[in-house]
Amino acid sequence: MAISGQQRIPPAFVRSIQKKKGAQLSFALRQNTELGHLRVPVEQFFGRLQQLWRIMCGVHRWDQEHFDLDINNYILLTNKSLQLQHQNFGLPIRDRDFLYQTKQEETARKKKKKKKKKAAKRHQSAVHYQENKHLRNIHN
Repeated sequence: MAISGQQRIPPAFVRSIQKKKGAQLSFALRQNTELGHLRVPVEQFFGRLQQLWRIMCGVHRWDQEHFDLDINNYILLTNKSLQLQHQNFGLPIRDRDFLYQTKQEETARKKKKKKKKKAAKRHQSAVHYQENKHLRNIHN
């Protein structure tokens, strides 16, 4: 595509290509989108791997015979580190307890709100039933 300022093309002759609204995505674009969603956690894992094991940031110049074993050990240790952080939320005990308490309070609020909504719906149904009953009595 030409830029009018660089080649002195009058703006009337420059046409931009725009994607049509509602157009179907091509197979390749759809596949790239799906793979992009899968790619993110993998890239995050390798970022964590490099963060924990600085040796992974560079070119592996050690014994090539045991390369697979070295990589497997790094991956296993990284997985164990992530597992321990997940169990403890990666937080000090005081902060973890605060987080747990906050989650409990949030769950209680949601239950209370759901119960209140259900009671209001039940009340509305009863009022509706009484109105219909009154109308039926009038018509009979």
